[in-house]
Amino acid sequence: MCIVRPLFYLFLAIAIILPQKKSFGNTLPIIRDAQIETYTHKGVHKLFEAAGLSTHALQIVFINDESLNAFVAGGSIVYIHAGLILKTNTPDEFFGVLAHETGHVLGGHTIRLSEEIDKAQTRAMITTILGGVAAVASGVGGVGVAVMMGSMGSIQGILNTYRQTEENSADSIAVDLVKKTGFSSKGLLEVMKTTSNR
Repeated sequence: MCIVRPLFYLFLAIAIILPQKKSFGNTLPIIRDAQIETYTHKGVHKLFEAAGLSTHALQIVFINDESLNAFVAGGSIVYIHAGLILKTNTPDEFFGVLAHETGHVLGGHTIRLSEEIDKAQTRAMITTILGGVAAVASGVGGVGVAVMMGSMGSIQGILNTYRQTEENSADSIAVDLVKKTGFSSKGLLEVMKTTSNR
């Protein structure tokens, strides 16, 4: 029985699932515009205040990317793709998306997602080891790969379900925030329609 091939699969799988450090600061193409940053900061400041969040360390960072997107990192840094400005038609749509991102901050989703990813990586590591053991025990590398792939699909499904729950929660919070801050919820609904049709 040749155990080299099953062990190769085991080490390959481990290398794939090891945590990767992510660094936004040095890799994102940042763009600067004082007027847009000031305008956006005022609107997001209102959203954070309405959510009861601290605005002390609030930062707005624009990324040179044409996709209709925004995300939060570190709780008080809001990253906004230039495409969000280009592809939204009204301030209500623009700030509707940012209300959604504020919902993620309020819900602590960034921190909890990181915890869920850590759990998923632990499950994946255990499954990888079990897959390697199954491959060695059976002498058939495909058995180990099947065990690993089946479990990886299950773990991915759990993470996807978790993410969808977070997105629904952020949407619900966003609806409340746009009402509190005087933005129209129609803008948020229009963006939600646009993104769901993609």
